[in-house]
Amino acid sequence: MKIINIKHLVLILPFIILGCYEDMDDNPISDTEIKDFIWSGLNTWYYWQDQVIDLADDRFLDTTDYSEFLNSFDTPDQMFYSLLSDQDRFSWIVDDYFALNNTLNGVSKSNGMEFGVGLIDGGSNAFGVVQYVLPNTSASTNNLQRGDFFNRRRNTIN
Repeated sequence: MKIINIKHLVLILPFIILGCYEDMDDNPISDTEIKDFIWSGLNTWYYWQDQVIDLADDRFLDTTDYSEFLNSFDTPDQMFYSLLSDQDRFSWIVDDYFALNNTLNGVSKSNGMEFGVGLIDGGSNAFGVVQYVLPNTSASTNNLQRGDFFNRRRNTIN
């Protein structure tokens, strides 16, 4: 009888422990936490860290001074760009990790066709020509075909 109860306890205990676990993405993150993440990352990994006074390891007297610094910026983006070196042409920050990840993995939005554009008689009026229609897209279901010309946006009602 005791062996059966111990077996049940061993089987049930992981579910009890994991059932109480709370994912970090379940809780909203404050701007101050985001700014702390940005400052810590730049302080640790930034190539020009030694040239940016606000990224120095001994920059802040205490945690209150550090918190006041973080809260002196309206947005995390504003703080990030203020901490960049003048020599840095490559660093940027994005709001949406998933969109960045999709872009880096080659996932993009499309209207379902490849097209080229040109000017009519070298003037200011433009035209486009459909070069390729991707199968199973809104362009193919709207009967667009290779070689179609267009000079304005089609008004459609969905």
